[in-house]
Amino acid sequence: MTESFDPQQLQHRLLAMQEEIMAAELSGSSPGGEVAVTGDGVGRVSAVRIDPALDRDDLGRLQDLIVAALDDLADRREALAAAKTSALSGGFAAPTFDFGDDAAVPRTSDGLIDLG
Repeated sequence: MTESFDPQQLQHRLLAMQEEIMAAELSGSSPGGEVAVTGDGVGRVSAVRIDPALDRDDLGRLQDLIVAALDDLADRREALAAAKTSALSGGFAAPTFDFGDDAAVPRTSDGLIDLG
C-alpha cells in the first residue's frame, strides 16, 4: 500500500531539514591542511586556523590557501544540503533535460527554444 501525500508533514520535514543544515558545524581546509575554516550550513564562517609554521611573508600563497579552504567548506556545505534533500525526496533526483547537441536545438531570435 502506498503512503498518502501529506503536505503539512512535508512542510514539517522541510523545516526540520533546514534547521539541521543551518545548525551544522562544518570544516574545510586547504589541500595541505595549512589553513582550516569552520562554518555553519548557511555560509557563515566562525573560525579560521592558520598553521603557525606557514611562511607569513608569502602573502600570495596564504591568500590562495584561505580561498582553497573556503572552497572546501562550500563544497562540504553543498554536499550536506544535497544529502539532506536527497534523503527527504526519497532519493528521487530532479529531472534533467538533455537536448543533445545544443547547436541543433532551434532557437528564437531572443535565444529561447523555438517550440513552434
